[in-house]
Amino acid sequence: MSVPPSQSPIISGDVGPRLAGEGLVLSCLSEGGRPPPRLKWYNGTEQYVLPTSTPGQSAGVSSASLDLVVPQLQRWDNGVNLSCVAEQVLPGLTTRQTTSRMLQINYPPTVTLPVRSVRVVEGDPANLTCLVESNPASVLQWTRIGGKSPSRAQRRGYTLRIPRVSRADSGTYKCVADNGVEPRGVGTISVEVICPPLIKPTFEEQVSVLFGQDWELKCVADGNPKPTIKWRRKNNRTLLDNPLSLSPLTYQTEGLYECVAWSDRFPEVSRETFINVMGRPDVLADSAPVLVTGGDTVRLTCHITSDPPPDYVDWVWKGVSGHQKKYRPGRTGDITVKMSGDAQSTLTIGTADPVHSGDYICTATNMFGSDQEKFRVEVSESWTVLIAAITMGIVVGILIAIIAMLCLRTRKMWKYRHRKAEMTVQSTNSYSPLTGRDMGDRYVINRPYYIKDLKLRVAVPDRVPDGIEDGANDETLKLTPTKHRNSDTVSNGTGFSKDCHPVV
Repeated sequence: MSVPPSQSPIISGDVGPRLAGEGLVLSCLSEGGRPPPRLKWYNGTEQYVLPTSTPGQSAGVSSASLDLVVPQLQRWDNGVNLSCVAEQVLPGLTTRQTTSRMLQINYPPTVTLPVRSVRVVEGDPANLTCLVESNPASVLQWTRIGGKSPSRAQRRGYTLRIPRVSRADSGTYKCVADNGVEPRGVGTISVEVICPPLIKPTFEEQVSVLFGQDWELKCVADGNPKPTIKWRRKNNRTLLDNPLSLSPLTYQTEGLYECVAWSDRFPEVSRETFINVMGRPDVLADSAPVLVTGGDTVRLTCHITSDPPPDYVDWVWKGVSGHQKKYRPGRTGDITVKMSGDAQSTLTIGTADPVHSGDYICTATNMFGSDQEKFRVEVSESWTVLIAAITMGIVVGILIAIIAMLCLRTRKMWKYRHRKAEMTVQSTNSYSPLTGRDMGDRYVINRPYYIKDLKLRVAVPDRVPDGIEDGANDETLKLTPTKHRNSDTVSNGTGFSKDCHPVV
């Protein structure tokens, strides 16, 4: 006759919470029953392959026992139902008796990240999620590596939500899960914020620099994608490299500059600064020689840029012979110096003369120092004077030539008349109405010396000697007293020549 065990099997051993990785030993004991039951261990519905249970007696009662040894528990053993089953070898006549224990395995957190990086446009929300598996449940903490987490971030379970992302939120975020079982679970998520360029305030709205120095100014801008950074003058599209390098500084480089930054996805942004150049004056002028003619007006102008303005502007003349003279604003003789504000000084020579030739030096001075520029002035004789001199020379030469010719002609005529006077003879072919005597080429009228202004019409011979111009055939002649010596006789009378000069 079959008698079942009086009670279900008894499981003994440490069935409390266990740590993953530890071993487990459980004993199953069944008392009573005839024939003695056979014991089996099950993991859920799966039977462990174990040796046959050992029969025995306990307090005069038959019994059977079977140990279950698990060398190392795993996290997936958590919640497993271990059952000890007592069966008699009379199938169908007796029922199975079962005792079960559920395992509780504690294991450290395991963090799983759905996404390891988040890319979000500035202004949009971002959700960072860490999935955690652990027993017991873990506490999740969020931190930002190298910085503070956004104060506006919200924690919802395993998710950190940033409602409105800014460029400052870029970085790496870490989630840490802790349930008291080492090690803690850790996961990291990188946040990339797509944002437009932003120029940082690394320079002032106005920067004062010293004239003549080498100087540069760097512009710093961030953004994602990384922006291109350049410089340019205000209202000028020519781009300059960053940092802005101005070497050396001049007053022409003074002005309003702007740093510009842009990227592929966003429009250009800019930040302005005024570069104020201070220092000694800078004098600018045309260095080409000034060539003028005497009598012209000469104007020499030097343009001055200076901050602060020049205290005074001097002109110094250095002549060719080494003499020099200083000129201040005002009039000195034929030279006038005039200032036009603080930016221009003009020296005017009213009527240029060769004595004005030389170097004219314009010097401007302020508290930082001075600068100068030199003008070379060369004054040549006036064309009017030259032409007048040349003309006068030509006229004088012509007059001298004319006078020489007249003198030469007069000399020839005088010699001719003198020879003719010596050759005076009585003419046999002419008739003298006054005396009736033939005097040849000369007509002699015997009359007293007191006879004056006696006029006589005579006929001039057809042939005129060379060097004497032929006139009219009839001429009215003035008679002049003359003495005529004919051999041994001296006659008193009046003689004449064609030009009415006395004949001796």
